[in-house]
Amino acid sequence: MVKLFWICIFSFTFFSCAQTKKMSKELNSFDFQAHRGGRGDMPENTIQSMLYAASIPYIKTLELDVVISKDKKVILSHDQVLNHQITTKPNGEEVKLNEPIYLYQLNYDSIIKYDVGLKYLQSFPNQKKIATTIPLLSEVIDVVEKGSNRKMRYNIEIKSNPKMDGLATPEIEEFVTLVTDIILSKGIKDRVIIQSFDVRPLRLLHQKDSTWQLSFLLDKGAEDLDKSITYLGFTPTVYSPAHGNVSKNLVDKCHSKNIKIVPWTVNKLKDIQALYNLGVDGIISDYPLLFKSIK
Repeated sequence: MVKLFWICIFSFTFFSCAQTKKMSKELNSFDFQAHRGGRGDMPENTIQSMLYAASIPYIKTLELDVVISKDKKVILSHDQVLNHQITTKPNGEEVKLNEPIYLYQLNYDSIIKYDVGLKYLQSFPNQKKIATTIPLLSEVIDVVEKGSNRKMRYNIEIKSNPKMDGLATPEIEEFVTLVTDIILSKGIKDRVIIQSFDVRPLRLLHQKDSTWQLSFLLDKGAEDLDKSITYLGFTPTVYSPAHGNVSKNLVDKCHSKNIKIVPWTVNKLKDIQALYNLGVDGIISDYPLLFKSIK
């Protein structure tokens, strides 16, 4: 409890000292998303990063990634292995790149012994260094729901891949069930988007319950909206391409089909402004404080 109290106090104090630019009504309705909780500023996919992002008034959505542990816990991690760039072993040694440690092969009581917040990242030199661990999805939701004075949205990426079933993840039906059971038990389904590059969880969810809000993540081929929808098999709530693939034509096509378009991951203000001017519905960024400078 003391640790949780400190986390909450730190997060909200951190942002309360910052100057927040007053935004127009139009900007206030825009879906600003903090990628992995804003990893440019805080250790990614941690309780601290999610509380930090939730403390920023104009952030609407917390973007995060989930995988499954050996004992079937839903945990926050962008990678199916312990990422050597951010992870330190319980004995203080670094995790090696050529010796992958699959999270699906470890029980959560072992996973929580690894630190994911102290290593210096050259790609994010200003990221605050904090001793922290990989959290449970249920834990993150509880902390954010209790610690925030507003109802946050969650954009949850299911990190599945057909080639990794059984090695890095459970079979897809079990993966989806484990994630959605938590969302339903917390009563936040109406504030959750489930996203994936893998069409299988999206198809499965749409078939089971078409009221789920689903986002199709794409990199290559994102410009061909019709082909993407045909491949997916239904019209998603959100189309989420890599930001370099977004054009005015793609934005207009999405809107003509009543699809929201939310590109990823946009870390330069000039690119954020350009995409906003094109009419996208939201933007995912590692640097959530950049959003306050949009005009």
